[in-house]
Amino acid sequence: MISAQTDAALTHLFETSVREQAQVGNTHCDIAPCVAAATAARNGEHRHLVALSIVSYQFRIVTLFDFATDEATTRYLVGAQQLHQPPAPNEFHDACAELANMICGSVNRRLGSNFRHSGLSTPHHIEHNCINYLDILKPARVKRFDVTVAKAANFSVFAALMPAAGITFELSVPPAAAVTEGSGELELF
Repeated sequence: MISAQTDAALTHLFETSVREQAQVGNTHCDIAPCVAAATAARNGEHRHLVALSIVSYQFRIVTLFDFATDEATTRYLVGAQQLHQPPAPNEFHDACAELANMICGSVNRRLGSNFRHSGLSTPHHIEHNCINYLDILKPARVKRFDVTVAKAANFSVFAALMPAAGITFELSVPPAAAVTEGSGELELF
């Protein structure tokens, strides 16, 4: 069971993390939560999909990052990773994985105020049509956020929440002062 407070907190966590990690310099980042979390592949578009999981013994959040492969998005991602040459395919894939990892890392740190024992998987590049099978995991809630950076680059984030059996998943938005941001420390599990 997911309460309205938990739903709002999950939205806040992802929106805040996306905004903090996706903005570069003075670029503007628009985030549009979608009411319908339809995961169908976009017809006629070549997309790149990256998956990560944030897990605890109380829940699992599977996140899918659906990146456009157009010139504006490629330039943004490669530029965000400070690569100064025309991007090779592996540079684009690495940049997608790095941005997804930074966003999920931020979400995971913020979840730490409610769940001390959570972990983050490494990014996995998966075939784009896998997005059509997210419902097989039987998530209690799927959130979708369409992100546009600098009015050109775009990607979508899907967050599928699966609480452990018999657990009522409760989450609240911590006060801003209670969130301590890390600066890239390595955590060993």
